[in-house]
Amino acid sequence: MEHLKEVLGFLDNSNPVLLETAISYITSLTSSSEGKELVFSIAADIIPHLLRLITFKTTATAKAAAVALVNFTEDLRVCSMILRADRWNTLVNALSEQINSWDYRSQEDIRLIARYIAMAMSNVTRASETLEELLRNSGYRAQADASIVKLTHLCSNQKSLHHESDPEDVFVWIATLIMNFSSAKEGRNLLVSNTQDHPPLLSLLLADEVLQKHPNIAYRQKISGSLKNCCFLISAQSDSIRALEPFVMEEIMKTLIGPKSSYSDSDLESMPKGVKAFLEAHPERPFEEDPEVKVLLLETLMMYTNSRPHRDYMRSCGIYEILRECHKQEPNEEIKDQIHGVVEIILQDEEPVKIENDDDGDEEDVDGSSSSSSSSSSKSPLPPLGPNDNLPQIVHIKNSNLELPQTPLPQPSFRIKAAASSAASAAKAAESAPPPSSEKVEGNDQENADDDE
Repeated sequence: MEHLKEVLGFLDNSNPVLLETAISYITSLTSSSEGKELVFSIAADIIPHLLRLITFKTTATAKAAAVALVNFTEDLRVCSMILRADRWNTLVNALSEQINSWDYRSQEDIRLIARYIAMAMSNVTRASETLEELLRNSGYRAQADASIVKLTHLCSNQKSLHHESDPEDVFVWIATLIMNFSSAKEGRNLLVSNTQDHPPLLSLLLADEVLQKHPNIAYRQKISGSLKNCCFLISAQSDSIRALEPFVMEEIMKTLIGPKSSYSDSDLESMPKGVKAFLEAHPERPFEEDPEVKVLLLETLMMYTNSRPHRDYMRSCGIYEILRECHKQEPNEEIKDQIHGVVEIILQDEEPVKIENDDDGDEEDVDGSSSSSSSSSSKSPLPPLGPNDNLPQIVHIKNSNLELPQTPLPQPSFRIKAAASSAASAAKAAESAPPPSSEKVEGNDQENADDDE
């Protein structure tokens, strides 16, 4: 412990070589359970230094600090520590600063620093405990709301910076972070609310045909996950999500629709103008190929079937014709079953419920959920819908060479565990490296899912 405290003293130094050596040594300790307990016991002293150094002007030092921060935020105690020290905005501002840097396009290290900061932020929001602390504590709520707005605008305004295929692109991690927020009721409400300051943030995330045309599949998966999470507000009879229904349904239809040749003129008659215009502009567009996106959008449609007004809208907007064609060409039997489940519900005959009008004794029609068909009357009620608690695998960072290993794409939609401790290879590399020397280093001194309703 005394030795580690001595190393900690070097984090006050302004020499970048000494700083990088000290950070790398401390980070390497997080690769073993014993080392973790040792460094986490003095995390309160280490974290302020790391938050300061992620914006250090020497990129190698800033990158080392960002990697360390990812590994430290594996521990929920550290995540709470960051929030209670009122340092969430430090992370948000550091991320924004790196992305808006003139050097972001040209320097890979700048892009890596931004990625690691976003991963650390995803770690902070991955667990319900810290997410609730951030969104429900009155002292942090304003910061959280402002950060969601800022991160959404970063994704929306910087599309030219998005990587076309890298599943570990910083914007994929920002989309993951937004998806984490959407797993909480407060986050969902903010994403769908229309305020004087901004339109619904969900509409910004989906703007410019992101679901249909964005080249990065991982990014589309996370945005689809946020959309699905926001639709849990349907069960709460949210006016905001109800107002977004035509827009949301149109985006889902455009994503699933496939080529124009699949539809007759009568099929197209009832479809929204925006869907028909999209089909005219992209007549040869293939059917959606990514199974994760399809599953998420079908689950979103299933949530819409849980309300009579939404079912009526689905019957009138031409979604059946699109699902019919999707079902014909879908190779995955489980996804075909999902399509069939949605279609079975929206094709059921429903008659209005009669209630007595208090004013004149007459009866009037109102929305109801009774069905006149024998098949629907014998069906059991729809099961309650709620977030999936299955969490994907943790992504590991190899501290020795700062490379990310290949991992299966996570099952999207809810809180994502962004990253954990360093890989075992980092520990071996660290064992051969001596701790920082107290001797002066030559060089120029240089100076940051929740319970639903």
